[in-house]
Amino acid sequence: MNYDETLDYIRSIRPLGTKPGLARVSALLALAGNPQNGLVKYVHVTGTNGKGSVCASLAHILANSGYKTGLYTSPYVVDFTEQIQINGFAVPRSALAQIVTELKTLADTLTDTPSEFELITAAAFVFFAREQCDIAVIEVGMGGESDATNVIRSPVLSVITSVALDHTAYLGRTIREITLTKSGIIKDSCPVLFAGDDEQALEIVRDVAKKNDSAFFSLDISDIRDVSYSLNTTVFSYKNFENINLSLLGKFQVRNAAAVIECVDIMRSRGWSIPESALRKGLEKVVWKARFELFSTAPYIIIDGGHNPQCAQAVFDSMLLYFGNKKAVLLTGMMKDKDCKTVAHILAPAVKAVFAVRPDNPRAIDPDELAEIYRSENIPSAAYDDIETGVRKAYAQAVLTDSVLLVTGSFYMYADVVNSLRKVLFSEA
Repeated sequence: MNYDETLDYIRSIRPLGTKPGLARVSALLALAGNPQNGLVKYVHVTGTNGKGSVCASLAHILANSGYKTGLYTSPYVVDFTEQIQINGFAVPRSALAQIVTELKTLADTLTDTPSEFELITAAAFVFFAREQCDIAVIEVGMGGESDATNVIRSPVLSVITSVALDHTAYLGRTIREITLTKSGIIKDSCPVLFAGDDEQALEIVRDVAKKNDSAFFSLDISDIRDVSYSLNTTVFSYKNFENINLSLLGKFQVRNAAAVIECVDIMRSRGWSIPESALRKGLEKVVWKARFELFSTAPYIIIDGGHNPQCAQAVFDSMLLYFGNKKAVLLTGMMKDKDCKTVAHILAPAVKAVFAVRPDNPRAIDPDELAEIYRSENIPSAAYDDIETGVRKAYAQAVLTDSVLLVTGSFYMYADVVNSLRKVLFSEA
Protein backbone atom coordinates (compact mmCIF):
# COMPACT_ATOMS: atom_id res chain seq x y z
CA MET A 1 0.00 0.00 0.00
CA ASN A 2 1.12 3.57 -0.63
CA TYR A 3 0.45 6.25 2.00
CA ASP A 4 -3.01 7.21 0.72
CA GLU A 5 -4.03 3.56 0.58
CA THR A 6 -2.67 3.16 4.11
CA LEU A 7 -4.90 5.95 5.40
CA ASP A 8 -7.87 4.44 3.57
CA TYR A 9 -7.21 1.11 5.28
CA ILE A 10 -6.92 2.77 8.68
CA ARG A 11 -10.19 4.62 8.10
CA SER A 12 -11.82 1.32 7.16
CA ILE A 13 -11.09 -0.14 10.62
CA ARG A 14 -11.84 3.11 12.47
CA PRO A 15 -15.55 2.20 12.90
CA LEU A 16 -14.43 -0.65 15.16
CA GLY A 17 -14.02 2.08 17.77
CA THR A 18 -12.41 1.64 21.18
CA LYS A 19 -11.62 -1.96 22.09
CA PRO A 20 -9.94 -2.13 25.51
CA GLY A 21 -7.75 -5.12 26.24
CA LEU A 22 -4.30 -6.39 25.33
CA ALA A 23 -5.18 -9.65 23.56
CA ARG A 24 -5.44 -8.25 20.02
CA VAL A 25 -2.39 -6.00 20.11
CA SER A 26 -0.35 -8.73 21.85
CA ALA A 27 -1.30 -11.22 19.15
CA LEU A 28 -0.40 -8.77 16.39
CA LEU A 29 2.93 -7.86 17.98
CA ALA A 30 3.76 -11.52 18.52
CA LEU A 31 3.30 -12.13 14.78
CA ALA A 32 5.57 -9.12 14.16
CA GLY A 33 8.31 -10.56 16.37
CA ASN A 34 7.48 -8.61 19.55
CA PRO A 35 9.48 -5.48 18.65
CA GLN A 36 8.42 -3.85 21.93
CA ASN A 37 10.56 -6.37 23.83
CA GLY A 38 13.81 -5.46 22.08
CA LEU A 39 16.58 -3.08 23.08
CA VAL A 40 14.51 0.12 23.11
CA LYS A 41 13.84 1.50 26.61
CA TYR A 42 10.55 3.21 27.46
CA VAL A 43 9.00 5.91 29.59
CA HIS A 44 5.27 5.19 29.89
CA VAL A 45 2.94 8.11 30.63
CA THR A 46 -0.74 8.20 31.49
CA GLY A 47 -3.07 10.76 33.08
CA THR A 48 -6.39 12.45 32.51
CA ASN A 49 -4.66 15.66 31.41
CA GLY A 50 -1.09 16.84 30.91
CA LYS A 51 0.33 13.58 29.59
CA GLY A 52 0.89 14.87 26.05
CA SER A 53 2.78 17.96 27.18
CA VAL A 54 4.88 15.91 29.60
CA CYS A 55 5.68 13.36 26.87
CA ALA A 56 6.64 16.00 24.31
CA SER A 57 8.83 17.93 26.76
CA LEU A 58 10.61 14.85 28.09
CA ALA A 59 11.23 13.51 24.59
CA HIS A 60 12.69 16.87 23.55
CA ILE A 61 15.00 16.86 26.58
CA LEU A 62 16.19 13.30 25.94
CA ALA A 63 16.89 14.08 22.30
CA ASN A 64 18.89 17.14 23.35
CA SER A 65 20.83 14.86 25.70
CA GLY A 66 22.08 12.85 22.73
CA TYR A 67 19.66 9.93 22.89
CA LYS A 68 17.83 8.74 19.80
CA THR A 69 14.36 9.32 21.18
CA GLY A 70 11.02 8.07 19.96
CA LEU A 71 7.73 9.73 20.83
CA TYR A 72 4.29 8.17 20.47
CA THR A 73 1.24 10.33 21.20
CA SER A 74 -2.42 10.55 20.22
CA PRO A 75 -4.55 11.93 18.75
CA TYR A 76 -2.82 13.80 15.95
CA VAL A 77 -3.86 17.41 15.39
CA VAL A 78 -2.51 18.21 11.92
CA ASP A 79 -0.95 15.21 10.15
CA PHE A 80 -1.47 11.52 10.87
CA THR A 81 2.27 10.83 10.94
CA GLU A 82 2.93 13.22 13.83
CA GLN A 83 1.79 10.52 16.27
CA ILE A 84 5.08 8.66 15.73
CA GLN A 85 8.28 10.71 15.91
CA ILE A 86 12.01 10.31 16.39
CA ASN A 87 13.99 13.28 17.63
CA GLY A 88 11.16 15.61 16.67
CA PHE A 89 10.72 14.29 13.11
CA ALA A 90 7.53 12.45 12.16
CA VAL A 91 7.73 8.96 10.70
CA PRO A 92 8.16 9.25 6.92
CA ARG A 93 4.94 8.48 5.07
CA SER A 94 6.68 5.79 3.03
CA ALA A 95 7.96 4.07 6.18
CA LEU A 96 4.55 4.19 7.84
CA ALA A 97 2.91 2.78 4.70
CA GLN A 98 5.41 -0.09 4.57
CA ILE A 99 4.97 -0.98 8.24
CA VAL A 100 1.18 -0.80 8.15
CA THR A 101 1.14 -2.92 4.98
CA GLU A 102 3.15 -5.58 6.80
CA LEU A 103 0.93 -5.37 9.88
CA LYS A 104 -2.23 -5.60 7.78
CA THR A 105 -1.02 -8.89 6.32
CA LEU A 106 -0.51 -10.19 9.86
CA ALA A 107 -3.76 -8.71 11.19
CA ASP A 108 -5.73 -10.40 8.41
CA THR A 109 -4.74 -13.77 9.89
CA LEU A 110 -6.33 -12.93 13.26
CA THR A 111 -9.93 -13.77 14.05
CA ASP A 112 -10.31 -10.65 16.24
CA THR A 113 -9.39 -7.60 14.16
CA PRO A 114 -7.16 -5.03 15.89
CA SER A 115 -8.56 -1.52 16.29
CA GLU A 116 -7.05 1.57 14.68
CA PHE A 117 -5.24 2.52 17.89
CA GLU A 118 -3.90 -1.00 18.36
CA LEU A 119 -2.60 -1.04 14.79
CA ILE A 120 -0.85 2.33 15.09
CA THR A 121 0.57 1.40 18.49
CA ALA A 122 2.06 -1.72 16.94
CA ALA A 123 3.42 0.38 14.05
CA ALA A 124 5.12 2.70 16.54
CA PHE A 125 6.86 -0.17 18.31
CA VAL A 126 8.00 -1.62 14.96
CA PHE A 127 9.35 1.75 13.79
CA PHE A 128 11.23 2.50 17.01
CA ALA A 129 12.79 -0.97 16.99
CA ARG A 130 13.86 -0.78 13.34
CA GLU A 131 15.35 2.66 13.82
CA GLN A 132 17.20 1.43 16.91
CA CYS A 133 15.99 4.13 19.24
CA ASP A 134 17.71 4.36 22.61
CA ILE A 135 14.48 5.25 24.34
CA ALA A 136 10.88 6.07 23.46
CA VAL A 137 8.34 8.12 25.40
CA ILE A 138 4.95 6.46 25.08
CA GLU A 139 1.65 8.20 25.82
CA VAL A 140 -1.24 6.00 26.92
CA GLY A 141 -4.26 6.37 24.65
CA MET A 142 -6.90 5.91 27.35
CA GLY A 143 -6.65 4.66 30.90
CA GLY A 144 -3.69 2.39 31.38
CA GLU A 145 -4.27 -1.21 32.40
CA SER A 146 -6.17 -2.23 29.25
CA ASP A 147 -4.59 0.30 26.89
CA ALA A 148 -2.74 -1.10 23.89
CA THR A 149 0.49 0.63 24.95
CA ASN A 150 0.55 -1.42 28.16
CA VAL A 151 2.37 -4.28 26.43
CA ILE A 152 5.52 -2.53 27.68
CA ARG A 153 7.10 -4.92 30.20
CA SER A 154 9.71 -2.98 32.18
CA PRO A 155 9.64 0.79 31.61
CA VAL A 156 12.46 3.00 32.80
CA LEU A 157 9.74 5.07 34.45
CA SER A 158 5.95 5.07 34.69
CA VAL A 159 4.24 8.45 35.05
CA ILE A 160 0.68 9.34 36.07
CA THR A 161 0.24 13.05 35.44
CA SER A 162 -3.26 13.52 36.88
CA VAL A 163 -6.52 11.76 37.65
CA ALA A 164 -10.00 13.15 37.04
CA LEU A 165 -13.36 11.88 35.80
CA ASP A 166 -13.16 11.22 32.06
CA HIS A 167 -13.97 8.28 29.77
CA THR A 168 -16.11 6.97 32.64
CA ALA A 169 -17.86 4.42 30.42
CA TYR A 170 -14.53 2.63 30.00
CA LEU A 171 -12.38 3.56 33.01
CA GLY A 172 -14.81 3.68 35.92
CA ARG A 173 -17.19 6.18 37.46
CA THR A 174 -15.18 7.14 40.53
CA ILE A 175 -11.71 8.59 41.13
CA ARG A 176 -10.77 5.34 42.84
CA GLU A 177 -11.77 3.18 39.87
CA ILE A 178 -10.06 5.46 37.35
CA THR A 179 -6.89 5.66 39.45
CA LEU A 180 -6.70 1.88 39.70
CA THR A 181 -7.12 1.63 35.93
CA LYS A 182 -4.35 4.16 35.29
CA SER A 183 -2.13 2.47 37.89
CA GLY A 184 -2.20 -0.60 35.65
CA ILE A 185 0.90 0.78 33.89
CA ILE A 186 2.96 0.30 37.06
CA LYS A 187 5.28 -2.69 36.61
CA ASP A 188 7.29 -4.74 39.12
CA SER A 189 10.35 -2.89 40.44
CA CYS A 190 9.93 -0.02 37.98
CA PRO A 191 9.76 3.50 39.46
CA VAL A 192 6.54 5.49 39.25
CA LEU A 193 5.90 9.24 39.50
CA PHE A 194 2.50 10.62 40.47
CA ALA A 195 2.14 14.29 39.49
CA GLY A 196 -1.55 14.85 40.19
CA ASP A 197 -3.23 16.83 42.95
CA ASP A 198 -5.93 14.40 44.09
CA GLU A 199 -5.03 13.03 47.54
CA GLN A 200 -7.13 9.89 47.15
CA ALA A 201 -5.46 9.12 43.83
CA LEU A 202 -2.03 9.72 45.33
CA GLU A 203 -2.61 7.19 48.11
CA ILE A 204 -3.94 4.60 45.67
CA VAL A 205 -0.94 4.99 43.35
CA ARG A 206 1.41 4.81 46.33
CA ASP A 207 -0.28 1.58 47.47
CA VAL A 208 -0.11 -0.01 44.01
CA ALA A 209 3.56 0.96 43.72
CA LYS A 210 4.29 -0.65 47.09
CA LYS A 211 2.54 -3.88 46.05
CA ASN A 212 4.69 -3.94 42.91
CA ASP A 213 7.90 -3.17 44.82
CA SER A 214 8.19 -0.02 42.70
CA ALA A 215 9.89 3.12 43.97
CA PHE A 216 7.24 5.82 44.41
CA PHE A 217 7.75 9.53 43.74
CA SER A 218 5.28 12.41 43.85
CA LEU A 219 5.24 16.04 42.81
CA ASP A 220 5.15 18.65 45.56
CA ILE A 221 3.87 21.90 44.09
CA SER A 222 5.19 23.82 47.10
CA ASP A 223 8.60 23.42 45.45
CA ILE A 224 7.41 25.63 42.56
CA ARG A 225 8.25 29.29 43.18
CA ASP A 226 8.96 32.67 41.59
CA VAL A 227 6.56 32.12 38.70
CA SER A 228 6.29 34.91 36.12
CA TYR A 229 3.74 34.65 33.31
CA SER A 230 3.57 36.45 29.97
CA LEU A 231 2.34 35.58 26.50
CA ASN A 232 5.98 35.39 25.40
CA THR A 233 7.29 32.93 27.99
CA THR A 234 6.84 31.59 31.50
CA VAL A 235 9.71 31.74 33.98
CA PHE A 236 9.74 29.73 37.20
CA SER A 237 12.05 28.02 39.67
CA TYR A 238 11.70 24.49 40.98
CA LYS A 239 13.77 22.96 43.76
CA ASN A 240 17.40 23.68 42.88
CA PHE A 241 16.62 24.79 39.32
CA GLU A 242 16.46 28.57 39.05
CA ASN A 243 14.77 30.64 36.34
CA ILE A 244 13.52 27.90 34.02
CA ASN A 245 12.10 29.31 30.78
CA LEU A 246 9.03 27.50 29.52
CA SER A 247 7.75 27.88 25.97
CA LEU A 248 4.34 26.31 26.58
CA LEU A 249 1.71 28.78 27.77
CA GLY A 250 -0.96 28.21 30.38
CA LYS A 251 -0.94 28.18 34.14
CA PHE A 252 -1.18 24.39 34.11
CA GLN A 253 2.05 24.02 32.12
CA VAL A 254 4.21 25.02 35.09
CA ARG A 255 2.99 21.94 36.95
CA ASN A 256 3.60 19.79 33.86
CA ALA A 257 7.13 21.18 33.55
CA ALA A 258 7.82 20.46 37.22
CA ALA A 259 6.69 16.89 36.59
CA VAL A 260 9.14 16.68 33.69
CA ILE A 261 11.96 17.89 35.97
CA GLU A 262 11.02 15.15 38.43
CA CYS A 263 11.17 12.61 35.58
CA VAL A 264 14.65 13.83 34.70
CA ASP A 265 15.84 13.56 38.31
CA ILE A 266 14.53 10.00 38.61
CA MET A 267 16.15 8.97 35.34
CA ARG A 268 19.44 10.61 36.31
CA SER A 269 19.46 8.61 39.54
CA ARG A 270 19.21 5.47 37.41
CA GLY A 271 22.16 6.25 35.18
CA TRP A 272 20.70 8.34 32.38
CA SER A 273 22.97 11.21 31.36
CA ILE A 274 20.75 14.30 31.04
CA PRO A 275 22.66 17.60 31.30
CA GLU A 276 20.95 20.61 32.85
CA SER A 277 21.50 22.44 29.57
CA ALA A 278 19.40 19.81 27.78
CA LEU A 279 16.68 20.11 30.41
CA ARG A 280 16.56 23.89 30.03
CA LYS A 281 16.67 23.81 26.24
CA GLY A 282 13.98 21.13 26.09
CA LEU A 283 11.52 23.09 28.20
CA GLU A 284 12.33 26.37 26.47
CA LYS A 285 12.04 25.12 22.88
CA VAL A 286 9.42 22.36 22.91
CA VAL A 287 6.40 22.94 20.67
CA TRP A 288 3.10 21.25 21.46
CA LYS A 289 0.14 22.40 19.41
CA ALA A 290 -3.39 22.98 20.69
CA ARG A 291 -2.35 23.36 24.32
CA PHE A 292 -3.24 26.98 25.08
CA GLU A 293 -1.47 27.81 21.83
CA LEU A 294 -1.11 31.48 20.96
CA PHE A 295 -1.98 31.31 17.27
CA SER A 296 -2.23 35.05 16.56
CA THR A 297 -1.84 38.37 18.34
CA ALA A 298 -3.88 40.54 15.96
CA PRO A 299 -6.45 39.67 17.10
CA TYR A 300 -5.43 37.38 19.93
CA ILE A 301 -6.37 33.80 19.04
CA ILE A 302 -5.91 31.01 21.56
CA ILE A 303 -6.36 27.36 20.53
CA ASP A 304 -6.68 24.62 23.11
CA GLY A 305 -7.84 21.03 22.62
CA GLY A 306 -9.37 20.87 26.11
CA HIS A 307 -12.32 18.47 26.07
CA ASN A 308 -13.26 17.72 29.68
CA PRO A 309 -14.08 19.74 32.82
CA GLN A 310 -10.53 19.65 34.17
CA CYS A 311 -9.22 20.99 30.85
CA ALA A 312 -11.94 23.63 30.77
CA GLN A 313 -10.97 24.81 34.24
CA ALA A 314 -7.34 25.04 33.16
CA VAL A 315 -8.35 27.10 30.11
CA PHE A 316 -10.54 29.37 32.24
CA ASP A 317 -7.74 29.93 34.76
CA SER A 318 -5.26 30.71 31.98
CA MET A 319 -7.64 33.12 30.24
CA LEU A 320 -8.07 34.97 33.53
CA LEU A 321 -4.30 34.96 34.07
CA TYR A 322 -3.38 36.41 30.67
CA PHE A 323 -6.42 38.51 29.78
CA GLY A 324 -8.04 39.38 33.09
CA ASN A 325 -11.78 39.93 32.97
CA LYS A 326 -11.80 40.54 29.21
CA LYS A 327 -14.39 38.12 27.84
CA ALA A 328 -13.72 35.99 24.78
CA VAL A 329 -15.58 34.94 21.68
CA LEU A 330 -15.68 31.15 21.84
CA LEU A 331 -15.48 28.83 18.84
CA THR A 332 -16.19 25.32 20.05
CA GLY A 333 -17.01 21.80 18.94
CA MET A 334 -17.09 18.72 21.16
CA MET A 335 -17.72 15.00 21.24
CA LYS A 336 -21.18 14.01 22.45
CA ASP A 337 -19.74 11.53 24.96
CA LYS A 338 -18.00 14.37 26.83
CA ASP A 339 -19.44 16.35 29.74
CA CYS A 340 -20.43 19.28 27.53
CA LYS A 341 -22.72 20.88 30.12
CA THR A 342 -20.06 21.08 32.84
CA VAL A 343 -17.50 22.39 30.35
CA ALA A 344 -19.95 25.11 29.27
CA HIS A 345 -20.71 26.03 32.87
CA ILE A 346 -16.99 26.43 33.64
CA LEU A 347 -16.21 28.51 30.54
CA ALA A 348 -19.37 30.66 30.55
CA PRO A 349 -18.03 33.42 32.86
CA ALA A 350 -15.15 34.01 30.43
CA VAL A 351 -17.30 34.08 27.28
CA LYS A 352 -19.46 36.74 25.61
CA ALA A 353 -20.59 34.81 22.51
CA VAL A 354 -20.40 31.24 21.27
CA PHE A 355 -20.05 29.82 17.76
CA ALA A 356 -20.59 26.05 17.82
CA VAL A 357 -19.29 23.87 14.98
CA ARG A 358 -19.14 20.18 14.14
CA PRO A 359 -15.68 18.51 14.31
CA ASP A 360 -14.98 15.93 11.62
CA ASN A 361 -15.73 12.93 13.79
CA PRO A 362 -18.79 10.66 13.99
CA ARG A 363 -18.84 11.15 17.77
CA ALA A 364 -19.27 14.93 17.46
CA ILE A 365 -22.21 16.56 19.21
CA ASP A 366 -24.68 18.37 16.97
CA PRO A 367 -23.68 22.06 16.95
CA ASP A 368 -27.29 23.15 17.53
CA GLU A 369 -27.37 21.05 20.69
CA LEU A 370 -24.04 22.45 21.85
CA ALA A 371 -25.19 26.02 21.15
CA GLU A 372 -28.34 25.38 23.20
CA ILE A 373 -26.21 24.28 26.15
CA TYR A 374 -24.45 27.65 26.10
CA ARG A 375 -27.75 29.48 25.69
CA SER A 376 -28.84 27.86 28.95
CA GLU A 377 -25.83 29.66 30.45
CA ASN A 378 -27.26 32.93 29.06
CA ILE A 379 -24.57 33.20 26.38
CA PRO A 380 -25.66 34.25 22.85
CA SER A 381 -24.85 31.24 20.67
CA ALA A 382 -24.96 30.27 17.01
CA ALA A 383 -24.42 26.91 15.31
CA TYR A 384 -22.73 25.98 12.04
CA ASP A 385 -22.22 22.56 10.47
CA ASP A 386 -19.44 23.99 8.33
CA ILE A 387 -16.27 24.78 10.31
CA GLU A 388 -14.99 27.44 7.90
CA THR A 389 -18.26 29.39 8.13
CA GLY A 390 -18.15 29.19 11.91
CA VAL A 391 -14.53 30.36 11.94
CA ARG A 392 -15.30 33.35 9.72
CA LYS A 393 -18.29 34.36 11.84
CA ALA A 394 -16.41 33.97 15.12
CA TYR A 395 -13.35 35.82 13.82
CA ALA A 396 -15.49 38.72 12.57
CA GLN A 397 -17.20 38.94 15.96
CA ALA A 398 -13.87 38.94 17.80
CA VAL A 399 -12.53 41.74 15.60
CA LEU A 400 -15.74 43.75 15.85
CA THR A 401 -15.82 43.57 19.65
CA ASP A 402 -12.03 43.72 20.21
CA SER A 403 -12.14 40.32 21.90
CA VAL A 404 -9.91 37.31 22.26
CA LEU A 405 -10.96 34.45 19.97
CA LEU A 406 -10.81 31.28 22.04
CA VAL A 407 -10.97 27.95 20.20
CA THR A 408 -11.47 24.91 22.40
CA GLY A 409 -13.39 21.66 22.83
CA SER A 410 -11.69 19.02 20.68
CA PHE A 411 -8.38 18.15 19.05
CA TYR A 412 -10.34 16.70 16.13
CA MET A 413 -11.21 20.11 14.70
CA TYR A 414 -7.74 21.67 15.02
CA ALA A 415 -6.56 21.17 11.44
CA ASP A 416 -9.82 22.41 9.89
CA VAL A 417 -9.93 25.42 12.20
CA VAL A 418 -6.30 26.36 11.52
CA ASN A 419 -6.75 26.04 7.76
CA SER A 420 -9.83 28.26 7.94
CA LEU A 421 -8.09 30.80 10.15
CA ARG A 422 -5.18 31.01 7.71
CA LYS A 423 -7.61 31.76 4.89
CA VAL A 424 -9.20 34.50 6.97
CA LEU A 425 -5.92 36.01 8.14
CA PHE A 426 -4.44 35.85 4.64
CA SER A 427 -7.47 37.61 3.15
CA GLU A 428 -7.17 40.28 5.86
CA ALA A 429 -3.48 40.91 5.10
